Amino acid sequence: MLLAVLSGSLHYDLVRANALKLLCTIGFTFVALSVFIYQDIVNWSFGLILSVGFIAGALTGVKFAIAVSAKTMRKALFALTLFACVAVYI
Repeated sequence: MLLAVLSGSLHYDLVRANALKLLCTIGFTFVALSVFIYQDIVNWSFGLILSVGFIAGALTGVKFAIAVSAKTMRKALFALTLFACVAVYI
């Protein structure tokens, strides 16, 4: 959702909007992780497994974004967002 808002309202191309989204996400994650570490409620083994999955997804996404046109990226973003919205209601 943040990517759609950033690319739509700021008129950035998807690669720049995604970079800005990741910068925002890093900030949110740092604050949240700090709170959870302070409360001593972090499951480090699950967190490491999740981080490996996120890294693999990010690498795949970057390769896809570089390989396809902006028009194809917009169509893929729309389709994936629509799929995610439908999956929430199932």
